Amino acid sequence: MSRNASLIRAFLFIKKNRFRKKSSVYKMAIQVMVDPVIAIYLVLLGGYVIASLFIMGDVIQANHQNFMLAEEQAIIRYWVVVAILPIRYVMRSFRNPGVTFSSSEDQLSILPFTRKKIWLLCIAEKWIKLILFYIVVGTLVTVITPISSSVVVAYILLFTVMDTIMTVPQWKLFQVRVGTKLHWISGIIVLNIGAFFSSHLIVSLAIIGFILTINMRLFGSIFHGVHWGKVMEVSDFKIWNMPLISKASETKFKRQRKYSAFRNSFAQKKPFTYTPKAIHHRIWRIYLGKNLDLILQTVVVLLIMLVAVVFISESAIHIAIAVAIYVYASVAAILFSDRFQSDILHVLPWNLKSYKQSFFKWVIIGSIPLLIRIISYLVLHASIWAPVQLIFYFSTFMFVYQIKIDNTIALLARQSGYKTNMGLGYLFLILVAISGLYPIVSLGFIVVIGIMFFNKSASF
Repeated sequence: MSRNASLIRAFLFIKKNRFRKKSSVYKMAIQVMVDPVIAIYLVLLGGYVIASLFIMGDVIQANHQNFMLAEEQAIIRYWVVVAILPIRYVMRSFRNPGVTFSSSEDQLSILPFTRKKIWLLCIAEKWIKLILFYIVVGTLVTVITPISSSVVVAYILLFTVMDTIMTVPQWKLFQVRVGTKLHWISGIIVLNIGAFFSSHLIVSLAIIGFILTINMRLFGSIFHGVHWGKVMEVSDFKIWNMPLISKASETKFKRQRKYSAFRNSFAQKKPFTYTPKAIHHRIWRIYLGKNLDLILQTVVVLLIMLVAVVFISESAIHIAIAVAIYVYASVAAILFSDRFQSDILHVLPWNLKSYKQSFFKWVIIGSIPLLIRIISYLVLHASIWAPVQLIFYFSTFMFVYQIKIDNTIALLARQSGYKTNMGLGYLFLILVAISGLYPIVSLGFIVVIGIMFFNKSASF
């Protein structure tokens, strides 16, 4: 008992001193940022906030019908949320282990305390904070809005239970390869697609039962194959990444990446063959691993857009597909250009066409979640035009992507007199946007493929 009590005291001692240190840093930042003039403005702003509380009731009363509609949708979509929520934790496992175990907590393991007990204290701290946060938010929603307390309590219990049962799976997914995480995301998406043909209630209960089974299976292997260095690297950055301090010092906090996102891949463990193809593949893997956060943010935002627009109107999904094609191709071109402006490639000679070919593989891999979403929509709204539309979307992406990359290559190689066909690209994107209203325009894929074939033949 004394050993456990001393561990708790040591754990609380670390938390207390960390809080004191962060508080002193914040105090210094506020002293630097706030002068008498700004202080006056802050007082006025506080007055406006207090005044707004008195008129909040009128605003809520005027939007009473909207709150009732939101409550009705929250009740109807409850089991839909249950089925979709696990995707959130799998996506977070790419960059967050789900448990904050920093280098300070690791120092306790030098004392006669095991990492297992320290890790359990970290989990207890996380759950307590989450429960308090959900209670505070739920109380505010219940007091301020006319949404019934039963609905709020139901969602508080949902998020609390899901955070609890997904802690161990997220922790284990953080340790595995990227491909394994993508398989789990794809599996959950397939289950959600199946829910449209059956019942979200059945699928949601099946998912919860499956997660509970996984927790029982993983209970004995929680600490097997854990990359503690990576966990502490992420946790330290999460703890000390303070936006206010970054703003005050005009210095952006950057995570020092010591571990590649593809460190567990089978290819990493194979003997390296010094061929141009293998070298280019390794270069792209290292570079994309360092920029994985940006790539994931782009894909997740586009995926959320493709999911959310369905609730706006049926035709909006095709506009969203056109936007996703353009944004994804543009981000790919930006990454391609940036690769040759940093590290050793900044001074080495380039074979840009060879790099373009090796880069395309990674572009396709990154587009898989978006492709799954588009295919699922076309399956759910099956028509004779669906296969033609899918070919048209993919060929338009290929056309826009080729133009973007070729334009980037021309800039990097400083080619003069290069002419871009982006005007045609915009035209095809517009046709994609209106293909929902006029499916016949999807036959434009014949023109797109013909132009790409002609351009490829002309380049030889």
